[in-house]
Amino acid sequence: MMTAGHYAVAAPIAAGMAWGMALYADTPVPVTIACAALVVRSSTWPDYDHPRFKGRMHPFAALVRGSGRIGYAFRTDKDKDREDVHRGPSHCIEWCLLVGAVVALLAVQIPPVAPWALWFGAAVAMGCVSHIAADLPTPSGVPVSAVYNYFVHGEVWKRHSLRWFSTDS
Repeated sequence: MMTAGHYAVAAPIAAGMAWGMALYADTPVPVTIACAALVVRSSTWPDYDHPRFKGRMHPFAALVRGSGRIGYAFRTDKDKDREDVHRGPSHCIEWCLLVGAVVALLAVQIPPVAPWALWFGAAVAMGCVSHIAADLPTPSGVPVSAVYNYFVHGEVWKRHSLRWFSTDS
């Protein structure tokens, strides 16, 4: 799926988060808007492991690809060998939660936004999870959850697809 598609999937989630923050949380309007924007923007972060970023001087892509290489170190005998890390560890719920936690930990270090650090972390996690939801119907599929795959299928990086869209003519 392309960037615009991921933004389109994340936008209603961002609106829901903003609505919930405005209604139930005592957050300032700029923080609410920033969190909603962060949901949409972070919805493309899992794709920074795409081969188009390989060999380019893109620090964030290097971090995502590096996390993918580390993730692929955890495997079983049933896992297929993959040359490319795209649609691997960065397309798992565990990775999304980890990235959200890192963002929250970084936001805590910035005094003006520290009181809302958890909101920023949650926004990033929801944006990344929306990416997984958007890629799930495609033929290539996504692992969704490495922990689930390990315990249910005995294969950490098994991809799941709803196959709503086909490349067959």
